[in-house]
Amino acid sequence: MANTESRLEQENRKLREMDERYKAAYQKETLEHPKFLKERVRNYDEALARVAASPIQEDKAGVRALQLERDQLARKAYPNLFIRLFKKLVDVLSAGNRVAKAQQATADNASSVHGSMEKVGLGDHFNKVQQQMKQGNGEFSLPVSYQVSEREKMELHLNFKRDEIGNCHFENYKATLFSEDGKIKPVQHTFDIQNSDFDTGKAYNLLSGRAVHNGAGSWQQLDFNDKDGAGNLRMKNFLTGYGFDLEKVLVELPLKETEHKTIFQKFMNGEKVEATLLINNKETSYVLVADPQKKEVGVYNQLGRKFTQDELKGKQSETKSTANVQQLIPKVKHIQDQRKGKSVKF
Repeated sequence: MANTESRLEQENRKLREMDERYKAAYQKETLEHPKFLKERVRNYDEALARVAASPIQEDKAGVRALQLERDQLARKAYPNLFIRLFKKLVDVLSAGNRVAKAQQATADNASSVHGSMEKVGLGDHFNKVQQQMKQGNGEFSLPVSYQVSEREKMELHLNFKRDEIGNCHFENYKATLFSEDGKIKPVQHTFDIQNSDFDTGKAYNLLSGRAVHNGAGSWQQLDFNDKDGAGNLRMKNFLTGYGFDLEKVLVELPLKETEHKTIFQKFMNGEKVEATLLINNKETSYVLVADPQKKEVGVYNQLGRKFTQDELKGKQSETKSTANVQQLIPKVKHIQDQRKGKSVKF
């Protein structure tokens, strides 16, 4: 839901709020001192420049009223007529620079918002956000929906808010994962843009129950049995000291050596990985999932059955034993044939 406010309305509101703070904090003598009044005139000049830089056509009468208020302050700040006229000439000459500076600040803010959106994989939706920004919306949300797979859908709500000086920020996005057949209950979590590095891909993996490495030495995983007051799933953290060493666990699996690096990075992003393991002297495809809480990598067959680490080790031992027996059988048969051959000759 958008909270629409024109640039002129924003600047008027901020100036009024500023005046109220001044009155509550300072004595009358301070508020009427020329040096203080000169600073207030500068505030009005900057506000008028931001209004002039706005891409939306503003109310001309309202802009004129703001200009008149500024001139009244200037009369008090510069009681000498000649000084005031000189100051007004200087202000007119420098007005263009102030407007250009305000326009550049607007462009920089738009670029910052675009960068924040691209960081989480939502840069394609920036144009819609920019339209809201140009309309002067102080707080708004943009809905985004897309299909993840045949059976899963993600719904996002991107939340934006302006700060006290009018800059817009991409604050967070609420992600909800739906099962198309309705068999799995929807799960949701709000991802803070300022304090996390979770793009929409990692968000999907987290909502699917898998763990993601945050890039700062910690594995994180959503707790499906615990929610905060806002209905968001709480995040479990597994620090380095917890004892999950992904590299060590991967070395212990009968993986092809060429797959280690690729699999490692996918696990860090929270993905499930299809990989080839050598089991019973056969290369078989399995699905692998990093599980930092259990300090292991879960190994599943194509039907979803999970193999324990002991089972995997047992299968490998069984493979070696079987291979040894098979190697002995031909030798025994060969000796028997030789004996048979000798007895016939005799």
